Amino acid sequence: AAARLSHVLLYALMIALPVTGWIVNSASNVPFRIFWLIPLPAIVAPDEPTADLAALVHGGLAALLALALVAHIGAALRHHFVKRNTVLIRMLPGRWRTP
Repeated sequence: AAARLSHVLLYALMIALPVTGWIVNSASNVPFRIFWLIPLPAIVAPDEPTADLAALVHGGLAALLALALVAHIGAALRHHFVKRNTVLIRMLPGRWRTP
């Protein structure tokens, strides 16, 4: 259950962070481009309070993503070194796995 929740959180944050960044750029009247190449239209009207709020949310979500990543890595290492099971090994690409 914890693994599923952490995966859902990671995926939700990977979607939410670009969207909030897009909102920050739109509200700040800064063009948004995917990988600096593909322009996207503004999704909100330019507005400083909206930009400030979106930037605050964006920063909070970024911090949450960092915490979730640390927890996720820690859990994988715990499975490998403390519980001594194969969870971490199963995540590795085929050539890195040991029989």
